[in-house]
This record gives sequence, C-alpha cells and structure tokens, in this order.
Amino acid sequence: MSAGAGGASTDETVKVAVRCRPPNSKEEREGRKNCVDVNGALGQVAIRNPADPSDVKTFTFDNVYDPDSIQKSLYEETAFPLVENVLSGYNGTIFACECHDADLACAFIRGMCQMPLTGCGRQR
Repeated sequence: MSAGAGGASTDETVKVAVRCRPPNSKEEREGRKNCVDVNGALGQVAIRNPADPSDVKTFTFDNVYDPDSIQKSLYEETAFPLVENVLSGYNGTIFACECHDADLACAFIRGMCQMPLTGCGRQR
C-alpha cells in the first residue's frame, strides 16, 4: 500500500464484497432453483430469470464469493487489510447484512429464486 496525504493508504476506498450462500434445507425442500452465477475471477455475479434464461443481469464488485467459498479466504481477501489499517490507527468499517425481503436484491444476495420468479422469500 502506498501512503497518501497524512499517511493514509491511497488504495483503501469503499469496497463491496458479495458472498452468495448455499441453499438452506427449507429452500431445498421447496425445490427452489439457483438463479445466480458467480465469477470470482471477474468479480461478477449474474442473476438469471428462471422464466426467461436469456434475461440475465450482471453486477461487478470488488470481491465475490460463491457458496463453496471458505470463510478464511473471504477474511484474508476482504477484512484482513482493513483490520491491519485499523490497528495502525486508521478508521475502518465492515458492514455485513443479509436481505430478508422478497425482491431482486434478495435473490441476488441469497442466490436462490422461486418459480415463478417472485424473489427469494415470500410469494407475492
């Protein structure tokens, strides 16, 4: 890391990492289909509309992790550099959340869709 004004790192900015979790047992029992493709090398997450597979929305992030990702890798790549800077006296925040609403953001974050496409959660 190179130092900027006041000694702060110039490559530390707001960064967004996304981790798509595997389906839980309830989602598996309900027969939900995976509608999210994760490309860690490109930092991209693509969401497919199960009703129309040609309808794909792609989003790019600083880091993306698929359901098979290992917690240690996620920590080392995303949190560790921030923690090191905090211990050196700089400010830092890690904000983590899981969406619980039945909208596209929920489908994106949770990685599961219902058929027909109504989001991940409750049927509308």
